Formats: sequence, structure tokens, C-alpha cells
Amino acid sequence: ITSLIQELHKADYVHGDLRDANFVVKNKKDFMLLDFDWAGSKQETHYPIRVDQKDIRRPDDARNGNKITTEHDLEML
Repeated sequence: ITSLIQELHKADYVHGDLRDANFVVKNKKDFMLLDFDWAGSKQETHYPIRVDQKDIRRPDDARNGNKITTEHDLEML
């Protein structure tokens, strides 16, 4: 999963919502990544205004209009 996310980053994209509910894992090699609503170019993509920080563990600055970073994606893994 980490190598897939790194490939996404190499292509200049971020996901922004890499929580367990957004992965469907069949085995070590077969999985799907879901929910690309927040994904986009890492230079231009920001979190929505209301980000759930209470029920979902996210990086401290992953909130309310802030830029989505590759570091956020990796920290959420």
C-alpha cells in the first residue's frame, strides 16, 4: 500500500483521506483504494472547510482549507 501511495505522489497527486475505511484489502497484493473526493494535484489540493478531527485521527494541520501534503498521506498510513 505504501508503494502505491508513493507512486501516486511521484505523479504529483495526493489523496488526503487515507483512513482504513477507504481501503478494501483482499490479501497482501490485492486491494483497492477508495474515496478520491479530496484527491488532486499536490500543488493545488486543499482539505474541505469541515474536516472530522474528532472521530478520525489525522495529522494536526490536516484541517479546514489547509493544503493536503504527501506527508499527511504517509502519516495517515
